[in-house]
Amino acid sequence: MPLQHVVISIGAIAVFVFAHEWLTLPLDDNSLASDLNAIRLAYDVDGIVDSKKSFTSADVETYYSETTNREYALLDYLFGSGMHTRLAGTQQAAYVMYQIASIQAHTVLEVGAGKGHCARWLASELPDVHFTALDLSSHVIISDIPNLAFVAGDATKLDSQKYDVIFGVESLCHLDTQLKLLQFVQQATMKLNDDGLLVVIDGFRSAGFQNASLDQQLAMQLAESGFKIRRMPSRLDWISACADSGLVLIEHLPLTSQAIPFWDFGWRISRLLIRSASFVRWLSSVRPHTAANLLSVTTVAHALRDSGAAEYGMLVFMR
Repeated sequence: MPLQHVVISIGAIAVFVFAHEWLTLPLDDNSLASDLNAIRLAYDVDGIVDSKKSFTSADVETYYSETTNREYALLDYLFGSGMHTRLAGTQQAAYVMYQIASIQAHTVLEVGAGKGHCARWLASELPDVHFTALDLSSHVIISDIPNLAFVAGDATKLDSQKYDVIFGVESLCHLDTQLKLLQFVQQATMKLNDDGLLVVIDGFRSAGFQNASLDQQLAMQLAESGFKIRRMPSRLDWISACADSGLVLIEHLPLTSQAIPFWDFGWRISRLLIRSASFVRWLSSVRPHTAANLLSVTTVAHALRDSGAAEYGMLVFMR
């Protein structure tokens, strides 16, 4: 056999073995320990965890303004429009649409709308419902849909208008202190009409976070840090805050198993990149928010595994 054929055959076998290992590597304690070792070589883990306590709303706004046009633009290209976790099955906006239809809502507020992916889709599907899309960003998008208006504002300082439904998709996780969560819930309660709904579709710290392994707890903290979140509220935090304001939990839909495939895919790519400490350090110097995203993508799936440190789902509260 000619030498070049031997080399090609060996190369093909190596690629096959690598691809097989990459695709079949289990998401478990061993891969988590390996990933954390690589992360510690590439990132200042202690500094990252320590810095979480000082995050502000300005950090959140800067994070999204810096990443939306690049990292999320790539995700849009690969997975379709929107910046949300891709679920195996019905997507987030469809869950919200069901809740809107269940009470025949006429006025709906999305909190933390970003570019308005969910609000745009819902407004197009439900032309008789008026939608308001609120976001922290000072850059207000001009709507080309008659029943949709974009406004800039803070989730803890809602306007005086009343709504039949208030919802947030992967935005209310930034209510990352007890005070901010309570302020928002109190505002939402006052702004909801009687029998109105508050719909939260998001990631949560697991109710059993303290019982998770220290490695899994660290994975969750690192994931939060990349998204500029001090401490993601848990389901129990939400239930308690809403109960104090008179909102009643009427539905809890666990979606962790539908969310993991998306993050598992991202993990398999990002864990290869973090193993080049020099590359990560360079990336941190020129694109710190991108490096932070890379860290989050590497750790979210670990945090979600077995709902040990994190979970994903929908909570629906009624006034």
